[in-house]
Amino acid sequence: MKEWIDKHSVMRWCSIKPTTYKKRLKRVNPLDKKSGYRGKTYINPDIVYSTFCPNTFPIKELKSIKSYSHSIEWDFFGNIVPVSSRPDNLICKWEYLIDIWSREDENVEIVYSIESNSQDTYFHSHFLLKTFLPNDFIYRGLKIVCDENNRRESRIHLAKFNPEIMSGIDYNHKDPVGGVGHLVSQSIDS
Repeated sequence: MKEWIDKHSVMRWCSIKPTTYKKRLKRVNPLDKKSGYRGKTYINPDIVYSTFCPNTFPIKELKSIKSYSHSIEWDFFGNIVPVSSRPDNLICKWEYLIDIWSREDENVEIVYSIESNSQDTYFHSHFLLKTFLPNDFIYRGLKIVCDENNRRESRIHLAKFNPEIMSGIDYNHKDPVGGVGHLVSQSIDS
């Protein structure tokens, strides 16, 4: 069941004042808002960023990053399963990769989530990536921080994002017990 977002959360995510919230609320489709106790209005979290805070980066909160993810036209999605990685190690890997990729694309952007492995006590990471960089260049970067695929294991998955399906967004954020993050070229906002 979707958790709807209240006015105060929307204003905090987007760093907007009540007057701006009221103006932008008028643009919201009636299907994406509902009334609650004492007339409070609740918003569908998937549309918050696209309606209330365009060009605003998400805060360190799963719902905020998920909503932001719905507002972006991603180019790639995938996951990496490095051997014996902990959440802090995976965060360092993403920071390293964003640094490498931003040398070629100054607008590269990534949203990641970190999940526990089902077979051991370590972690893996799902990601959404916005960049014009070619698939093989991205894959070479992923091979720097993660073991290559072999006959027994698939350690790296990289695919073009399909905006028709959008399921990659929900899958990317399904169980991020290790945390979530957002990185933009040369600046870290996770």
